[in-house]
Amino acid sequence: MQHVNIICFASATKMLEKISKAAIALSGDGVGIELYKSIDEVYVRLCQPRASGCILVLCPKNKKETEQIISLHDVLSGAKIILVLPKRDKDSVRMAYKIFPRFMAFADEDFANITMVLKKMSGLSAEAKAQD
Repeated sequence: MQHVNIICFASATKMLEKISKAAIALSGDGVGIELYKSIDEVYVRLCQPRASGCILVLCPKNKKETEQIISLHDVLSGAKIILVLPKRDKDSVRMAYKIFPRFMAFADEDFANITMVLKKMSGLSAEAKAQD
């Protein structure tokens, strides 16, 4: 089993709780979870070496945070990103594609889809099938 590290960002406490529940559903051997409440902390973390099994779950609470995340595109390059946008508007979606997320969702959606995507991206769903 490869090690998977899930790096989660949300400045809003309720959103951080939702993300952590989705990530904790995968926790166990080989899965690490890091939670961050500020973009500056995420930037510092992303400037450190990352394993190839690193997944980022980014949940900006407003347009300003979305723009700040987009400005990190250099350190986000090549990362597996799940982006949860606060609003369903064309400008936010257009802006979000600049960081090439593998999956995009919206804050008002059920996080069950994010949990499924995390499983697939981490390879845990394939391991579960292999064990059956």
